[in-house]
Amino acid sequence: MKIQLTSYMDQVFPELQYFFKSGLHQKACYQLLKEAPTPDAIASMHMTHLSALLLKASHGHFKKEHAKALRVLARESVGSSDRSLSIQITHAIEQIELLDSQLKTVESEMQSIMLSLDSLIMTIPGIGFVNGGMILGEIGNIKRFSNASKVLAYAGLDPSVYQSGNFVAKRTRMSKRGSKPYVMH
Repeated sequence: MKIQLTSYMDQVFPELQYFFKSGLHQKACYQLLKEAPTPDAIASMHMTHLSALLLKASHGHFKKEHAKALRVLARESVGSSDRSLSIQITHAIEQIELLDSQLKTVESEMQSIMLSLDSLIMTIPGIGFVNGGMILGEIGNIKRFSNASKVLAYAGLDPSVYQSGNFVAKRTRMSKRGSKPYVMH
């Protein structure tokens, strides 16, 4: 959806992504585009309203001078104020915000579940709630493995050694055995 939104903005207001130093995908830009998705709409906004919208959405980062510069940029834009694209822009932003909200809910639930499990996997440096949950979800009941090497083999982290007679290869490869990856349809 973010790529699609960028594509729409490249047609409608290509200069906007350079105005926001962090790019299009930030709260202040989304708030602006939900209300005024075309350069014409931004250029015709009352300065007080545009300034207040940017100030609030950016938590004080964008001041009145930024709003003035944005209005000038909108007036001089080479983009097209296509009504159908403006609808697509607002819908794309709504979809992105919905997906972000759903992702936060899932991550919060994973954190809650992982805290309730009190698993040792969380003591491994670099393993957070999401990665820990994914690992435990993939392994299932760890007690079904009699030792650590069987867990590694299940995960596909089992080095295979090529040897024939007295010859033993100097390099080893990881084997392709292990659990099948989950494929979404």
